[in-house]
Amino acid sequence: MDIPLLASTAIRRTLTGPLQPARSLGSSNGALYLMCEEGALLALLAPGAARLPIALFCGSAAELHRLGASVAAPIQVGRGRVTLGAVVATAVRWWDPGVVVDLAANPVAAPPGGMRTPGELGLPTAPVEGLSAALHTGEAPALRAAAHRLAGLGPGLTPAGDDVLIGVQSVLTCSGHPLSAVLPDAVRGRTTELSQALLRCAGDGAYLGEVGAVLRALGRGADLDRPWARLAAVGHTSGAALGVGMLIGVAAL
Repeated sequence: MDIPLLASTAIRRTLTGPLQPARSLGSSNGALYLMCEEGALLALLAPGAARLPIALFCGSAAELHRLGASVAAPIQVGRGRVTLGAVVATAVRWWDPGVVVDLAANPVAAPPGGMRTPGELGLPTAPVEGLSAALHTGEAPALRAAAHRLAGLGPGLTPAGDDVLIGVQSVLTCSGHPLSAVLPDAVRGRTTELSQALLRCAGDGAYLGEVGAVLRALGRGADLDRPWARLAAVGHTSGAALGVGMLIGVAAL
């Protein structure tokens, strides 16, 4: 029996296109990452995982385990499914990671519980402050140089420096900021495949689900307590770093 998947519309073209080979990039925290031949990165996730815009959610951890046990077999992606040897997973439902709101319509209150400092995220202060200063200059070269200093800083599949950049990028894209095209190109080849994929998605208007919820609350002038808490709970420091980046972005609008 096929494993049913809930898939992000951000990866619809890759998933429904012609069959292509893929390879495993490994697994981490209830996720299995596949790199397609064309360069698209997909994340097969268990229920309850952070809603990555490149995600395909399995119905249970056991189903994800079935897929993970077959990563040594040939892998193919396309025609609406992911095939790992004899195990087939098919997209049966879709979710849209896009957000359309007017971030300039409402003033932004201080986040509930405050904002983590760079040191608490394991980051030096200077590159984070430099990113904020570069945004306020309104100059692409300054922003590009600041991104170079932050890209890849910290451990893990999405280092904290990258999470800050993804948070900034999410706000820039959602607000239509004139510098919104700078960051994805600036980090190319400078950090992990996952960080680069998530930054490209944010540049295309496809956001981590928890980031999208904060963007909606900001744009509608709604209460931030619940969406901010959910964002802060993502990963060990990822959610907090994303929040720092979002606030840097909002301050530059």
